[in-house]
Amino acid sequence: MASIDDVLNLPQRRILYPQRNMIMAQHEQIINKFFDDFLGSRKNFIHSNTSYPKMDIFEDDFYFCLDFAVPGVEEKDLDIEVVKETNLLTITGSSRISREKSYFYHLKELKQSAFTRTIQLPHDLEVDPEVCHLENGILKLAFKKIIVKAEEPKETVKKISIKKS
Repeated sequence: MASIDDVLNLPQRRILYPQRNMIMAQHEQIINKFFDDFLGSRKNFIHSNTSYPKMDIFEDDFYFCLDFAVPGVEEKDLDIEVVKETNLLTITGSSRISREKSYFYHLKELKQSAFTRTIQLPHDLEVDPEVCHLENGILKLAFKKIIVKAEEPKETVKKISIKKS
């Protein structure tokens, strides 16, 4: 079936107007570039195919902090590692539900589960966290920032004395 453009012999309008997909793709690129420039590259920041555990990342002038929601997880079931060379922080854990005897369940939604989440830390941090504790299902980590002191500019002029012969 011929389109109205073909019947009326009108030039192809699709060439003159950008397609919606093109506009949306360009819009997404602009937004992603803004956030990458503002917050750093998100691709290098978070390496995880899961959203568990949920986390907050925040900082002040002296500390870079992470809070992880790990309800039902005990300290002994958590493993926290930082690789010095790459500054990758990996949190691994599991939740356990134990019953002393076998029951007949009418509903069982609480499950044993395991998780892993890896985060790329900024390079200006000490790799040993100053704060690392688990309280009320929240794992708190705080890494001290390495404050680089600006070097005093060295004098670039060198005095040359004339030797008497």
